[in-house]
Amino acid sequence: LGVDRVGLDDNFFELGGHSLLATRVLARIGDSLHVQLTLRNIFDSPTVRGLATEIVRVAPQGHAALAAEDREEIVF
Repeated sequence: LGVDRVGLDDNFFELGGHSLLATRVLARIGDSLHVQLTLRNIFDSPTVRGLATEIVRVAPQGHAALAAEDREEIVF
């Protein structure tokens, strides 16, 4: 996106994101957290806060990737 920092409520598309880049973001989320989101998820929830909510919603209860000791920063 060419920005130094992205805030919790910054809109992915307003920062210059597009559908092809969204696909890459979703692939990285899937690889890192083992949770599958769709393009619809990122269009409906285009912020970090919104995507985090979607990840929690679609992840199975007790999903290991969501445990505090397993959290890591995802760098793009």
